[in-house]
Amino acid sequence: MNTILLHRGFGSKKKLFICGHAFRKYPVRRHDRKRSKLRNIINNIRRFAPTVYKNVEITVSVRSQNFTTKSDKSGYFELEIPIEHEREGWHYYSATFSGSDREFEGEYYIAKEDGVGVISDIDDSLLVSHSAYNLRKLYTLLVNNSHSRRAVSNIDELENIWELENQGNTPDFFIYLSNSEWNLYDFLIDFFDVNELPRGVYLLNSIITHFSEFFTKQGKKLHNNHKVKSIERLISYFPEKRWLLVGDTAQHDVNIFESVIIAHPNSIQAIIVREIKEKHERKTADIKKLSNEKNIRFYTY
Repeated sequence: MNTILLHRGFGSKKKLFICGHAFRKYPVRRHDRKRSKLRNIINNIRRFAPTVYKNVEITVSVRSQNFTTKSDKSGYFELEIPIEHEREGWHYYSATFSGSDREFEGEYYIAKEDGVGVISDIDDSLLVSHSAYNLRKLYTLLVNNSHSRRAVSNIDELENIWELENQGNTPDFFIYLSNSEWNLYDFLIDFFDVNELPRGVYLLNSIITHFSEFFTKQGKKLHNNHKVKSIERLISYFPEKRWLLVGDTAQHDVNIFESVIIAHPNSIQAIIVREIKEKHERKTADIKKLSNEKNIRFYTY
């Protein structure tokens, strides 16, 4: 059945960003803690083989206003919408295939113009993924579901840092920024709910439409700047907000954070890095020095 999956969006009091995917067939599966490894493998293989709906016209409705767009070759679409006088917090929006009455519902979050926000990586920063080890990463992803996957062991330490940097309170605006594919969107929402992690907006990478890509993409150097572009967009939406950047030493987060600090030192309040191995201390030496030079606090966990 034709389906529109609306992802959680975000906005300031002036502009809203929303995105989603159109599918002819979307293999959503129940997240059941009792499922066997074999059933998990089958479901995860299906997750990476959706049938997308290309070049289809979609009407998005926000606050009784309609906006028309088209999905691209991967079924993806996004919109930036001017808005006014929207109250802070979560709101609903909807979309239909043009000419159809069947509505699909999504959410977006209007954040404060200032204050503290969190931009956090997911894999090996929050969710144990073994990103540096391709075969182990594949095995972990395939045989588990959202109930059997584990959060990193020192997640409490990270949550304490969030609160320390926000006057003793958990920040109210979380962006989960990952190079994981949009295929994992529903899994991630359920995993975060199961582990009682802060509710937030997910910005993921291009969807996989053929299962073979699941294998061929693993371990290859990422040639896009998805994370950098997303951080740049967030800073442009919220020029007065101060961000906590959370990542790890398994892949490229440290290099990305260094480039952001150089370009936008006044927008970054703290850098928080999970060191995967003791020998990774040398990976953080340069960014720690740079953070100190820019009066940006630096933490490891």
